[in-house]
Amino acid sequence: MESCYSGCTLENRPIHQGVTMAVQDQNIMSGTGAGLIAFYEAMSAKGRLPKARAMNYRLATQQVLEAVFDEEWEQVDMRNPDLEDVFARFVNLKAASYSDNSFASYKSRFNNGVTMYRDFLKDPAGWKAPVKVRTAAKKAATNTATNRPVKEDEPSGQVKISVDTTVLAAFINHTFPLRQGVRATLSLPEDLTGREAKRLANFIESLAVDEQLALPRGGD
Repeated sequence: MESCYSGCTLENRPIHQGVTMAVQDQNIMSGTGAGLIAFYEAMSAKGRLPKARAMNYRLATQQVLEAVFDEEWEQVDMRNPDLEDVFARFVNLKAASYSDNSFASYKSRFNNGVTMYRDFLKDPAGWKAPVKVRTAAKKAATNTATNRPVKEDEPSGQVKISVDTTVLAAFINHTFPLRQGVRATLSLPEDLTGREAKRLANFIESLAVDEQLALPRGGD
């Protein structure tokens, strides 16, 4: 059953679902950071937004808001902030944590997600998710067709895990501090699924080399 976002009462809903749905609707229409996250969840659950896309928007948005507004991020009114200013503050706070490519992806998801939410608040009943143009996929197809692999200069001490770009998807570089002086860079699809993440984790675990224990002195 579709929940309504304005002008409806609990009498229109099943008694066992009415209170929960009313709270969810009120939270979404609050225009706050918490309402934005609830919006992603609700639109994904109702099929109005692809699940992978909603999850990516949610993760990026929540990380930006938590970094900039700390514990008050859920109460921030998302209808007012200058998105460029908010993201610039995020970059300043997290400059050492992400690559330029990751920041670009985060900015796109953050801006698009908040703009989408603002449009929804203006017209909940008539809102539709914008169609996403996969320009990154087209670029990957062009690189494959011309047989021109993209080369990147990697700083000394980095480990890079890449994915075959013949798979037409948009990729994001994630940097992970593996140990002191060594960072691993993972190039993964932006719509990475939970199943794929588990397969990747199992594969990486299979590559691990156990540390050799030192032999005791004076023994055979």
